[in-house]
Amino acid sequence: MSELDQEMGIGPLDLSGADLKAFDPIPAGRYAAEVFSAEWKNTRGGDQAKLPAGTPMLTIQFRITDAEYENRRVFGNWPIPAPDYENADKLKGSLVRTLVGLGYDEDDVMSGNFDIDFDDLRGRECEVIVAIGNPNPATGERSNTVRGVHPLGSGEPVDSRLL
Repeated sequence: MSELDQEMGIGPLDLSGADLKAFDPIPAGRYAAEVFSAEWKNTRGGDQAKLPAGTPMLTIQFRITDAEYENRRVFGNWPIPAPDYENADKLKGSLVRTLVGLGYDEDDVMSGNFDIDFDDLRGRECEVIVAIGNPNPATGERSNTVRGVHPLGSGEPVDSRLL
C-alpha cells in the first residue's frame, strides 16, 4: 500500500469494467456557456502545424450551461503569432472578437496594452459556436472545438461554414 493510499484510506483501486471510450462530442451548434478556466500555453509545432512551436496561445475551457449538455466542456485556442506571420492580423482579430463576446470593451481590448485577468475571465457567460473537429489521426476520435464566442443572448447569426 502506498503512502497516499494509507493517507487517503483508499486501498487498491478496482478499475475493472472501466469505460475506455472518450466522451462523444456534443452536436455542432450554438450553446450557452461560461468560462470555466483559461491559461496561456504554447503551440506544439510539428510537420502539420500551421504555426511554429512555442507560439503563445490563450486556451479557454468553457462549461456548457444549456440543460441538455450541462457541465460538458468545450475548448478553444487563440494563438498570438509573431507580427510577421502571414495571417497575424486575422488571428489577433479572432481573439479580439472572442474577448468582446465575453463582455470586454473593444476599445480596451485593442488599446495596445490590454492584460487578460484570468480571475476576471472565469465565470463570464457567453454563447459558444461549437463544431466537431477532424478525427484525431492517432485515435480516430472526434472532439468539439469552439469556433466563435458571442455575448449571451445576442442571437447573432452563425456562419454555417463554422459548424
